[in-house]
Amino acid sequence: LRHYVLAFNTIKVKYGEINRDVAKIYNKMGKVYLHQSKEKALDYFQKAFDIQNQILDNNHIDKVETYRCLSEVYRYKDYKLAIDMLQKALDIATVYYGEISWEVADIYSAMGSVYDLASHYGKAVESYTRANSIREKLSNKDDVHMVNTHLTNARLYHSNPALYIKHCLKALDLLIQNFGEYYPQVATVCFMIGSQYNNISDYDNALLYVGRAARIYEKQLGENHESTKAANESIGYILMKYEYEKEIKRMNNDGESPIVKEFKSEMVYTATLKDTNNPNLQKMMEKENIVLEYCDWTINSDKSLYLKVAQMIEKPKSITVIIDGIINQQHIEDTQYVMINYKKVGVEEKQRILKAYKEWKEKQ
Repeated sequence: LRHYVLAFNTIKVKYGEINRDVAKIYNKMGKVYLHQSKEKALDYFQKAFDIQNQILDNNHIDKVETYRCLSEVYRYKDYKLAIDMLQKALDIATVYYGEISWEVADIYSAMGSVYDLASHYGKAVESYTRANSIREKLSNKDDVHMVNTHLTNARLYHSNPALYIKHCLKALDLLIQNFGEYYPQVATVCFMIGSQYNNISDYDNALLYVGRAARIYEKQLGENHESTKAANESIGYILMKYEYEKEIKRMNNDGESPIVKEFKSEMVYTATLKDTNNPNLQKMMEKENIVLEYCDWTINSDKSLYLKVAQMIEKPKSITVIIDGIINQQHIEDTQYVMINYKKVGVEEKQRILKAYKEWKEKQ
């Protein structure tokens, strides 16, 4: 940021503030703040946009970057506005670079990410697919540009852990070949892989990849950086989850340990669902639902729900959940993946949930 401020002051003194290069520096300064303060980032992006509107044509190529910067802020606040910004960037980039270009592919990928975040998975898939189609025409399978293609494919297959991990590993290999083990994006991809392994209860691989991410983040960014802290917190979460699972598995042989007693009396499994074309099901499952049944597993079972989830990957399954006191039962297709977590609700709330489930079962 200090270097950008120095460049900004130099250009401002020499050419005045209403200048193309000043606008570009505002965008760069905004990117610095993007992960620290989105309000500050938006302020800088808006300053860049205001300058460009005064001195540039509506379809000037400089505006592509500014529209993309603005979309990075709006994607969390107003996805429709973020898509509108990206569409404007796409219109300009298509004319300037042509349809088959890296710039156009990146914008389609950014659109897919915004739609994904807003749970519009059909549109996300469409945008990701268009991005991949362009990239595949521009590079061979060993080209470093294929990293984004593999990561886009991973997002397309986030409901299929095996394919998600497969594409992430391909991206990881290319990154290491071209940039080395300690390149920052290597850490990001390792974290993605580890998180997916955690979702399917493969804790050894989860700890291996999230641990790699933590070491790279600490080396490159320092131990107090938010990315380093997030990776270390994730390691703690994986270890805690592993200990719960290990205790539950031993329960029948060793009796109920304190950790198992706490789980049975005060905790519940929760579920969210992604990648569905059923609007009603998506609306129901996009929130955190408490799981009552998952195939032949029930909330009264002594066995871990994670074991059943792992058994049912890529298979049709039924799930019964409760949210806000309402119990729903749904069928999940084999292409859809249920994200399982757990949380503490307390003894009284757990008893209320068990009572509601019992009454519901008696009526079936």
